[in-house]
Amino acid sequence: MNRKTAIVTDTNSGITVQEASRLGITLIQMPVMIDQISYNESSITPDFFFEAQGREDSKIITSQPSAGELIRIFSELAETFEDIVYIPMSSALSSACQTAKMLCSEYRLPVYTADNRRISVTQKQSVLDALRMAEAGMHAQEICSMLEAHADDNGIYIMVDSLHTLSRTGRITPAASALGSLLKVHPILKIMGGKLDAFSICRSVRKAKHILLETLKNDLEQLEDHVHIILHTAWSGMDEEFTAEWEKEVSEAFPEYPIASDPLPFSICAHTGPGCFGIGWSRQWHPDSNA
Repeated sequence: MNRKTAIVTDTNSGITVQEASRLGITLIQMPVMIDQISYNESSITPDFFFEAQGREDSKIITSQPSAGELIRIFSELAETFEDIVYIPMSSALSSACQTAKMLCSEYRLPVYTADNRRISVTQKQSVLDALRMAEAGMHAQEICSMLEAHADDNGIYIMVDSLHTLSRTGRITPAASALGSLLKVHPILKIMGGKLDAFSICRSVRKAKHILLETLKNDLEQLEDHVHIILHTAWSGMDEEFTAEWEKEVSEAFPEYPIASDPLPFSICAHTGPGCFGIGWSRQWHPDSNA
């Protein structure tokens, strides 16, 4: 391998083991605890996860990689690469970023941790961007600085089927969940800076699609330029017919942009629940991009 910089991320990015192997990326498993049994995110299937999530007595929590696992992976990579870029999920939702920075300072490992405040599909785009930068000969510190400088060049909006799972995981209050269920509304959340914030509500999936498409249109209209923009569709617990139709609708609404489609990782689904789908955008890095 001619590349001098290793690229490392976690499964919250949605990158699969197979994709990581093909791309030459090191993938760290995010632990998912289901009824007090810990699983690696890549070792469980959607059927198993959502069946467990559908049980009222089931408890699902997410965690961060262990310190020992991080040290082992980084130490092994340091034997082959000159430096390492680590792109974990946003520090707003996990302490993995701070843990990695502390460990690498203490053990003097050549690791630069990029906290560009992204999760899921836009985090995946950051990883792909970092890979292209490394292949272009950029060093880890330069890549890390570039990712953080352009952290806000993205946006994600997600419709959640109900507020129940968010309530169970402590993201909203039980009173708010009860009110949402009573009113039979679907909340639409905005993910920016790694945080999930309430954005809108609607009473049907059809209306949610309209809001998502109009919101994305407004976001894109606010951009000064549209060079290297890529759109994202994402979902959890939806069948292939729905996801294909959703991608088609987005493609027809925005034919001038490429689209990347990915299921949401379990570390996100643990909080949003099944029956959720969304749309987003990010700007891809390109060798002719401005610094």
